[in-house]
Amino acid sequence: PQPADSCDPSVRYSARENISGLDFALPAVGTQNVNYLESAYGTSYMYGQSGKLLFNPAIVFPDEAFFVGQKVTDGQLGGKILIDREEFAVNNNGTVNSDVYLYDDGTNGDAVANDGFYTSACVFHTGAATFFEGDNSSDSIRDFGDLHILNPNLRGSEEIFHVSENVLATTGGFFVEIGYDFTHSNNNNITLTNNPWLYCEACKRVLTLLGDQTNIITLTPRDWSSRGWMLRLNDHARGAGFYYSELDPNYVFPAMNYDSRPLSDGKNHLEIRAIINVVGPDLDAFTHEFEHALFGQAGDEFPNKDHAINSQDGMHLDSDVTANNNLQGSFKIRNPDGEGYRGVKWQNEDSGIYDTQLRRVGDTFRVVPMDYDTKTSDLFLYMAGLKTKEQVTDTYYKLANPYLEGCTEDGNDYICNDKSEVLAEQIYTFDIDDWIAKYGEWSYAYGDIPDLYNVAIINFSDRGHSEAEIIYSSNYSRFHASQGETLAQIADLRGNNRTLDFLHSGLLDLNVNAVDMLIHSPDYFALTKSEPKEIIKTIYVQDVEAYKELYFAALKITTLNDDGSICFGSVYGCPYEVDDMNQAIVVLSSAINLVDELPHAYFTRGEYYYYLGRFEEALSDANAAIARIRNQFPGLTDYSALSGYIAALTLRVRINQQLGDQDLADEDTKNIAKYATVRAWQSINSYLTLINGQLNNVCHIKPVNGYYDKSIYSDPNSTCTFDNISLDQSAEIQYVVDSALWDVTESFYRIGTYFENLALLDSPKEDQLAAIRQSIDAFSQGIQYDTAGSSWFYRFLLRNIY
Repeated sequence: PQPADSCDPSVRYSARENISGLDFALPAVGTQNVNYLESAYGTSYMYGQSGKLLFNPAIVFPDEAFFVGQKVTDGQLGGKILIDREEFAVNNNGTVNSDVYLYDDGTNGDAVANDGFYTSACVFHTGAATFFEGDNSSDSIRDFGDLHILNPNLRGSEEIFHVSENVLATTGGFFVEIGYDFTHSNNNNITLTNNPWLYCEACKRVLTLLGDQTNIITLTPRDWSSRGWMLRLNDHARGAGFYYSELDPNYVFPAMNYDSRPLSDGKNHLEIRAIINVVGPDLDAFTHEFEHALFGQAGDEFPNKDHAINSQDGMHLDSDVTANNNLQGSFKIRNPDGEGYRGVKWQNEDSGIYDTQLRRVGDTFRVVPMDYDTKTSDLFLYMAGLKTKEQVTDTYYKLANPYLEGCTEDGNDYICNDKSEVLAEQIYTFDIDDWIAKYGEWSYAYGDIPDLYNVAIINFSDRGHSEAEIIYSSNYSRFHASQGETLAQIADLRGNNRTLDFLHSGLLDLNVNAVDMLIHSPDYFALTKSEPKEIIKTIYVQDVEAYKELYFAALKITTLNDDGSICFGSVYGCPYEVDDMNQAIVVLSSAINLVDELPHAYFTRGEYYYYLGRFEEALSDANAAIARIRNQFPGLTDYSALSGYIAALTLRVRINQQLGDQDLADEDTKNIAKYATVRAWQSINSYLTLINGQLNNVCHIKPVNGYYDKSIYSDPNSTCTFDNISLDQSAEIQYVVDSALWDVTESFYRIGTYFENLALLDSPKEDQLAAIRQSIDAFSQGIQYDTAGSSWFYRFLLRNIY
């Protein structure tokens, strides 16, 4: 960060990215449905941040300036807005102003005018200089929500090792700069940070260093713009509800590794149980997600199918169970109409109102104020492999359809007191023997259970981490692992979130010391060591975000269809909208001026020029788009690259035909046929691979009206895979479909349509006829596998054959 007393707002805060690093984060050129693009490829501006102040960095020393940004909720564009934070001021090259404005005019640190993202550089906290004086000199931190200020005496307190290109390590974790991938940490459609098989650059860099020295990966963003979740890679424990018991004929043993592909470093890593995403650099949600990694929450049909201990959402421990873990929320009961839940609070005389939890008191059940010091029940410690069955002596209760007596309604909550009772239509009692009867005894299926879980805390960012960020995050990692020294006040800031060491009574040992893991990693010692070198990168990450926002904005101007598709003139049954296209051209020109290296804005502007009859300008943009696609994808081996290239060539064919240059149009037409053939065969081969992988999983059970009743086909020896498509998830009978059969029939349909496309290319008639025959053969094979006509694609297979 820049010094607060000499800050220059023209200095860019953003890191840079190479164009080759954007392959997965950009749509194919020619994809122009705005609804799809925003949901699948939208920027970090779009994920739950509207109206919220964003700080960069969000962790600073008192003498450091920071960047403030905000996406305005009402769609306002341009100008400036005053933010209501009296404790902030801005220093513009030595000129201090106590009124802090955020700008959308391309000045004062704002990257792009009129993009709806208001920003200001060089902001600082006016009182920070006195925070750690006098009686407060020993304080380590001051907390302002999503902004944290550290005591300047902490500078130099963390030993930081540069262990690889863009990777730092401390005794509290790794710190990795991943460039543009960081902006998609919340995009579920492009899980760049949490797809360890393909895209997770942070995972790849650390796994390359660690080899097999980690059991859990935890991905930690540099700010609080993310959310918590868990991706389980391998289930090692039998008897925890992952591996189902052979004693129960309704269950089968699933594969240990849910995805057989190797991870992004080329290895399978069966030692890694899960990847955890946390909310921010204080590891919020770490304890919760780690318990998900250890034991689920399993129990879909325990103690029985109708009243399971995780029935409320299938993933967490129900609040009407007297067992406890960190996956259980506060007590709630169903609304009288059976739709949704209503919170249950506790208040006695003049005390405050508290969240509650269920307790058995004598022979009755009551709600009591939530006790955040409640330890994880022995049953779940058994499921985690931390206690033996003999050590689990408690009896637990599950209340079926609970209701309250002695409570009052207050809005959306019930208010109870120490005289209130919780009753139920039925009460189920269970203990460790009942659990084992259902799921079998606990055992570690592969190898030995780790005495110490190595947890690779990977702090990731679009840019390099600052010293303040590294100190803060390293201390929080050590706090959560109860390992090593941590700053004073860390535990206080965490509030009601207890560590795993506390909740698991000291039985779970975690190691977050990245330096220690590297010392014990043969892979790291085998790497060739060299001095860090400067890698030349060309595009600001911040500018790529703004480019995409401008690109989406231009498409929205010309979007006339409710489904988000672009309406281009009479060719698509739409009227020409000359003013809209001219307005969109201005926006696309702004995007091109911002990032000249990308092809998308050139292609779309070329299309608009074409429909406006400005063919020379359209040709220039088509040529520019083609050149940039070839620059970004030199080999054109990627499906997306091929699709974009074909779209750009097709545009140029239409333009040259209008300009009367048929020879150039014919040359491009031949190239379109060549590359379309390559793309078609790429797709055909990928679908053939999918078919080969799914054929053995197709069931041979006759469906009823196209569907299966899940309760009648349970077979412990079956490899059938089914998807639930019931609209009413609470219905007694859940109808499902044979998902493998659907995959197979869809794959044959897709293969057939690609052969159809090959038949339409400009090629000899014999080749066209052969492609049509192959198309019919693919459709026919799909029908042969679905003789009952139960899959969604059955009708399309028939239609295309006709």
